[in-house]
Amino acid sequence: MQPAHGALLIGVLVAALAAPPAFSEQSALQGSSDLLADAPSLGPFSIQIQADADVLLALGDGEAREDAPYADISVRIEAEAINQDGLRYGARLSPRIQRDNGRRGLARAVAGAPTQPGLLSGLSRGEFDPASVRGGVETAELFIKTGWGEAVLGVGDGAARLEAAELPGAFRLMRADGALADSTGLMLVDTAHGLSGRAAKLTVRSRRLIGFRASASFTPQADLCGVDACAAGSGLAERVAELALSFDRRLRSTGARWAASVAMSAGEASPRFDPATDALDDPVVLSVRLVRERNGVSAGLGWLRSNDGLAEGRYEALSAALAYERGDWLYAFEAARGEAEPSGLDGWSIQLGASRLLAGGALIGIGVVHAEEAARGASSRSTTQLFLETGLRF
Repeated sequence: MQPAHGALLIGVLVAALAAPPAFSEQSALQGSSDLLADAPSLGPFSIQIQADADVLLALGDGEAREDAPYADISVRIEAEAINQDGLRYGARLSPRIQRDNGRRGLARAVAGAPTQPGLLSGLSRGEFDPASVRGGVETAELFIKTGWGEAVLGVGDGAARLEAAELPGAFRLMRADGALADSTGLMLVDTAHGLSGRAAKLTVRSRRLIGFRASASFTPQADLCGVDACAAGSGLAERVAELALSFDRRLRSTGARWAASVAMSAGEASPRFDPATDALDDPVVLSVRLVRERNGVSAGLGWLRSNDGLAEGRYEALSAALAYERGDWLYAFEAARGEAEPSGLDGWSIQLGASRLLAGGALIGIGVVHAEEAARGASSRSTTQLFLETGLRF
């Protein structure tokens, strides 16, 4: 990072931290407020618009941080109508623009990895694009809601990711588990799997009863290349079925909120370029998450295991997070570890940081992250970085 950029950002950070407090930050991180308080209408449809815009800068050693700043802008538009019988129907659209180095923590080149990227991790010996600006439509779907639940058809997340319990954290981009941007280049963990990608699919979700909700989705042809990451030469997963069960309930007796999710995905592997390759295997993924929150203190655990869609593959990830909300401040500690075969990759990271919500939906925070990685046949790598993340919630 150029000295001028660092000085400018630090000056903005100091000024923001000195500003008067605004409102609860935890709610802003877990769900943005509506862009318009009173939703506009278009014929029978009421329109809701939400948006997130975040920028990440890093100071310290490591090659990946030289690609900074990273940025991510996501807009969510929903149009919904209701008929005289109480049937709700509509559409969702979510365009997204991101500046990243194509790794997203996973989906990157690793010494000793197979030529064929893993269907889940994307790890391979291949080359990946340098930092660049990419964009696309991540969600474009139609939905119908009835008294029993919801049916969705179109491009979007599958059942596993939709039902994944939200782990506590102070940042949107920089996370030990499921980072949207990775300045270290060594993050290895994402326990909210999306084997089907954001390809066209059919999804059904039940209504939540006594805290429980079940979801299922089917994707004829998964697309593992999107805005977050795209592994060149990766295979495709076909006929992907996902089943997920989630629980989310606040107990009246203690005031504690419990959230949990368990999900399983399975599909058929189909190589994109070389139909004769025997490197792939039918992918299977299992993931579990657990979160407890009470009096501003949140703790969460995440675990995932998969064969990574490779004949000799194995990908396993484990993470833990602890957060404390006090006023408009949110403090968080995160730790994660992942292993991948057949590359013999073993990596872990810890992250500590704090963020603050300001007036007008602005967020700003500072943190430190340390990450290490070792791969079979290669020397280990490590980095320690100070990072600054700021964003807006519309």
